[in-house]
Amino acid sequence: MSIAAGAAIAGTGAVSSLELAGNAVVSRAKADGWVTALQADSLSTGGTLTVELTGYTVGDLEAVLPLIRTPSTVDVSQVTVTVDGQTLPGVRAVARVDQGQNVLGVKYFSGTLISVF
Repeated sequence: MSIAAGAAIAGTGAVSSLELAGNAVVSRAKADGWVTALQADSLSTGGTLTVELTGYTVGDLEAVLPLIRTPSTVDVSQVTVTVDGQTLPGVRAVARVDQGQNVLGVKYFSGTLISVF
């Protein structure tokens, strides 16, 4: 499945291959009630991506909201997150490994970590 620049993908389920062009959008609305990630057996990205969340509060995002699960590497530095059209401080894309799969998700970080060396 290929998602062109400016086009969006939403939902759960499984696809064998997912190609996200640069400036593609991954969309998730709280009202849809989806809590599991889309499984993509292969994922390729062509640059920056946007995750557009609708209806979520920062409290909803204190636990990771999983979006895409894949064996492919996910570069979160290329992902911008918006909530109801706004960029919120502390809401970021995250990648974690779960049972050998990479999971792209969104999480709210409430504080700042300061390291002193």
